[in-house]
Amino acid sequence: MGGSRMKPHPRLGSLRWLLPAGIVLGIAVGMAGPGRPVLATRATAAVAVVNAASYADSVAPGSIAALFSTGLTVQPAQSAGSLPLPTTLAGLSVKVGGIVTPLFFASAAQINLQIPNVVVAGNAVVEVFANGSATPIATGSVSVADSAPGVFTVNQEGTLQATALNSDFSINSNFDAFPGSRPEASGTFVVIYATGVGRTSPLVGDGQASPGGPLANADGPTTVTIGGVAAQVLYSGLAPGYVGLWQINAVLPASLATNLTTSLRLELKSKQSQPTTLAVANKNDLATVSGAVVSALTGAPVNGADVA
Repeated sequence: MGGSRMKPHPRLGSLRWLLPAGIVLGIAVGMAGPGRPVLATRATAAVAVVNAASYADSVAPGSIAALFSTGLTVQPAQSAGSLPLPTTLAGLSVKVGGIVTPLFFASAAQINLQIPNVVVAGNAVVEVFANGSATPIATGSVSVADSAPGVFTVNQEGTLQATALNSDFSINSNFDAFPGSRPEASGTFVVIYATGVGRTSPLVGDGQASPGGPLANADGPTTVTIGGVAAQVLYSGLAPGYVGLWQINAVLPASLATNLTTSLRLELKSKQSQPTTLAVANKNDLATVSGAVVSALTGAPVNGADVA
């Protein structure tokens, strides 16, 4: 698709991506919080690797993942500062299935990474290395699937309000959630951000920004269900200018009732996302305003300023 429905986004400058409307895709850094595993220190530390959006225990090739452990480094936390992504941050590197991974962020307790595109479905060994050593300081495993849909959410826990933009690129949410945020009218489209699309066509190199042309489309049909109703999908693939970020442009079914917590679910290759929500207003419930704009000083109509 093209035109206003596809909008290039700023390149990744750090762990957190600032979208056009100011909404942030959060992959939390620092101490583990609710829903994030905390692991005990061991001689060779254990690691847990999860989908960075949903914190589910399944990831896909090319997707964004979060690795949790303890005592990985004494160096300060470090974020990637440019693209392509580096393979070493804070003195740490990671292999998944024997393949070195691009890194978004690294600290003593957490590493955010991209799963390499060549990793095959199944149980993949995860190894963390420090300061160029050939011996891993932490090990674990992760389940890899052809697709692993996970929707980024405002609360950074993979639940409730999805990270999404309205058709005018304002933030989709309650009116009072963010400056300028609002529900989107049924019958118009929203832009949803996720990860776990898996391999795309064309394939984008590990750590590389997805191009604006040709677009990296999902390798298979994407199903979007909103409020229990199948939605028309206008685009499903990688977001231009980002690494591993899945963008889905979908039309809100016209029949949807006004509901600020309308259910949202993605499906690709028989794998479903955890349920999240969108803020929807039925188009018939939206007020319309018309009339003339007048001067507050004189009461005279202002030429060319009519509201319709």
